[in-house]
Amino acid sequence: MASKPVQSRADKGGGKLLPIELDMLAQATGQPRTQVDSWFGPGAPMTSQAPEEVQGRRFDYPFSTNYNPKPRSESNENAIDFYTLRRMADPTLGGLDLLRLAIETCKDKMAGQKWQIMGRDGKDGGDKAKRIIDLLAEPDGIRDFAAWQRMILEDHYVLDHPAIYIKPTNKGIFLPTPIAGETVKPIIWVDGDVPFPPLPAYQRYLKGMAGPQYTLDQMIVRPYNPRPNRIYGMGPVEQCLNIINLSLRRMLHQTEFYTDGTIPDALLIAPAGMNPDQVKDFQSYWDIVLSGQTAMRRHGMWAPAGTEYKATKTEDLTGAIDEWLARIICWCFSVSPQALVKQQNRATAQTAKETAQEEGIEPRKLWFKSLMDTLIRRCYNASDLQFAWQDEEITDPLVKAQVYQIALGAGGSKPWMTPDEVRDMGYGMEPMSDEQKEELAPPPPVAPMLPGANQSGGKPGAVDESASQPPPAKKPGNNPVKTPPRAGAVQKKKRSDTLTPIDRERPTVLKARKAIEGIMRKSFDAQKKKAVAIGKDVLGKVAKAADDDPFEGIISAAALKKLRADLQEALEDMAQDGASEGLNQVVGLIPGGGGTGGGGNSEALDAMLNQANEKAIAWASDHAADLVTQINDTTRAGLNELVETSLKTGLTSDELAEAIQDYSGFSDYRVDMIARTEANIADRAGNIAGWKESGVVKGRRWQAAGDCCDACTDLDDEVVGLDECFDGEDFPGEGIHPNDRCTETAEVMTQDEIDAATEEE
Repeated sequence: MASKPVQSRADKGGGKLLPIELDMLAQATGQPRTQVDSWFGPGAPMTSQAPEEVQGRRFDYPFSTNYNPKPRSESNENAIDFYTLRRMADPTLGGLDLLRLAIETCKDKMAGQKWQIMGRDGKDGGDKAKRIIDLLAEPDGIRDFAAWQRMILEDHYVLDHPAIYIKPTNKGIFLPTPIAGETVKPIIWVDGDVPFPPLPAYQRYLKGMAGPQYTLDQMIVRPYNPRPNRIYGMGPVEQCLNIINLSLRRMLHQTEFYTDGTIPDALLIAPAGMNPDQVKDFQSYWDIVLSGQTAMRRHGMWAPAGTEYKATKTEDLTGAIDEWLARIICWCFSVSPQALVKQQNRATAQTAKETAQEEGIEPRKLWFKSLMDTLIRRCYNASDLQFAWQDEEITDPLVKAQVYQIALGAGGSKPWMTPDEVRDMGYGMEPMSDEQKEELAPPPPVAPMLPGANQSGGKPGAVDESASQPPPAKKPGNNPVKTPPRAGAVQKKKRSDTLTPIDRERPTVLKARKAIEGIMRKSFDAQKKKAVAIGKDVLGKVAKAADDDPFEGIISAAALKKLRADLQEALEDMAQDGASEGLNQVVGLIPGGGGTGGGGNSEALDAMLNQANEKAIAWASDHAADLVTQINDTTRAGLNELVETSLKTGLTSDELAEAIQDYSGFSDYRVDMIARTEANIADRAGNIAGWKESGVVKGRRWQAAGDCCDACTDLDDEVVGLDECFDGEDFPGEGIHPNDRCTETAEVMTQDEIDAATEEE
């Protein structure tokens, strides 16, 4: 087949068209002719109609996009403008309250992070770094760093278009000043990006008109989520826009329950025999009496004989859809939804919290560091310095202890810190004296490691505090207290309105511990036998599915039900005794209860005790269910970790069985810890129930043990309300860590407060 000529562009001389053979075209493109003009081939590419300068164009931006100075008014960008995003995130403008709460929570988490200025080589930045830290105390010369940071984060989360103006001063320094992102429009160059100086890169949009222009040296615009086919970024608010719209409509529907609608709150069925005119007259009378008279609605009303009341509306205005909407919005902002959804067990809630922390704040910290590094270069001319986040201090005393235990060589790993270094860095304590070193017992025994396991990672299966090894027997502060704490040792100062701590070692508490110990030991012995059989079976199958939990049935439904019932009974007995102790402690102050306010009323006191006991029983029922779930989840997690390690290290069935036998989740130490911890929690819960019923207790005061940890010592003498938690508690009376030997006392009202409350009643 002969080559078919194609026409080229007109030549410069005469303007006539010149034929180009396909052979020449194939040679020019570096491809065989068969690639261009083969039978049913792809054909020759179209000749480019664009000049060479568009080769690096980032995306196909709208034509003449720079002529309109209003941000997000360009084609493909105007589906949602900045003002709408602002409204969605502002409840005062009709936005969603939940969205604003998520934004403020994210800003709070970022504002709570500690930072420093240091050299890019990782060393101290010297005086230059200290000077920049001083300047960043008020970055824009008006607001402190936290307030300045929150302004930037506001536009980051809502618009994903934070803008910072590099403001010059007559002192020779530059002040990074946040400005409203919705007023800043990028000026697009031919390549689809903003141009370099001296050409303007951004333009303000003020009062509906084009405002001043800025170069890259004068303004920083740093979106977190830039897109290759758009001029602007896409923030979390825009990402969940449909969910926000649905939430607003849901909220409007709930609001209209109280404001609009065709169905009244209730119907009053007239007695038989009343004619329509009588019903109409009675309706008019009813409306006149109650219209605008809120006080009258609380009074008793006469009605014709035979009148019936029929409610037409349900009071339950929330459901699964509300929880689902909350989860989606929190997920979009990487915020834990724990406070907005149904109660979870402690292990699940902690996992959700840690996941939200890792997925939410860490990427934002990297983005903010990059922004700050740019500011340090442009505003302070310090390209040799960098903005760095400081390592977060471990606040959980149990986690802190486990970290330093590993540093000291626990679990067979090589120690990389000395005890004196741990005392200094971890707890701010002086080095141990020779006498203290002699008094301290040797390190706690370490449970056998899995044969062939990695000896540098600690004991497999120790997944939480329940799998921790027992502390040294002779170490001060770790042994159980067998006598009531001395008032002088736990109380910083005497107060007339603070009572003596309740004895946590009284016979009823010891009895409850023994009962819980027996229950847990029996359950763990049965589970251990079953776990050995399950472990051998799983190992015999060589591998298991990643999402499969072979130990899910380690305890049968019937055994689980009995375990819960047995624990509930023990906790009920302990909580009721605690309620009696709490009420008896303040009985002398109860008006009419035999104290200063009256001559004594045994019936009233009996009624109070009955009410307190009912609350204690209800608490025990709920707590037992959560406790059984938590214990079971922790046990299974540790066993699964043992199996996974076995599969990786190639253990035999007998070696895995031995490891399960030695698993600390079935140890006597864990049994004792659960019994001691839960008996104390039940006692405290009962105390709180009794104090509430007395009506003369206004709060709880923390009383630290004489040789407790730093976290407990920091809480010493702190007061919270009866329904409030100390820092570290998940619910009132829980304590802040297992085996907690600290206690709490009732913060009672003064006599004047009691008299005033009695007069009001």
